[in-house]
Amino acid sequence: MVTRAAWLFSLLLPLLFIGSSALAKPVEFASRVPYEPLVAKLKASGGSFERILRVKAAADLAPLESGRRYKFVVDTRGQLAIAPLPADAKANEYVHPILGGIHRLLSSF
Repeated sequence: MVTRAAWLFSLLLPLLFIGSSALAKPVEFASRVPYEPLVAKLKASGGSFERILRVKAAADLAPLESGRRYKFVVDTRGQLAIAPLPADAKANEYVHPILGGIHRLLSSF
């Protein structure tokens, strides 16, 4: 009887964990830096918001160089935004608050 209970528990525990994690609200991150100075730095460096890659399909990743690291964010709407320049590029002012805009973020790297 104990073995059967342990077996049933081992089956139900992962299901409970998956169910509770699916219902959990994701953690949101808000930028703590002033946004306007970052916009000014982006424009001064020759960057623009139009160059940010908003990924909707795999083909949208074509402009990125293979093997390079890029800054990216995922906002609360699930939208993936990627900087158009590699993370180590000179004068790369596509920082995480710029990529996320005024939206709260779920993740940024």
